[in-house]
Amino acid sequence: MNGFHGYARDSVGEGPLAWEIGTQNALIGRFREAESYWRQWEDTNLWPSMQDALLSAIEKTLGRHTNYYAIDGGQWPPKAIVRIPRPQ
Repeated sequence: MNGFHGYARDSVGEGPLAWEIGTQNALIGRFREAESYWRQWEDTNLWPSMQDALLSAIEKTLGRHTNYYAIDGGQWPPKAIVRIPRPQ
């Protein structure tokens, strides 16, 4: 768009294919936040607290769950199905 095709890590200035990502570029902060998020997954204690927060949010809307089934086979990413009985 208007001569902009994207950013490249090793680009210097504004070239015909990519522009430099300067130190003041807003994307730098977003890249750091993303890197921090993914590094948190290296901590084995992250999922239990995240799981509790997610279940709590679901239960506020739908009610308490009666069953929790891990369906990830011990593989990443964590996945589950919860059973929440609904009034008939």
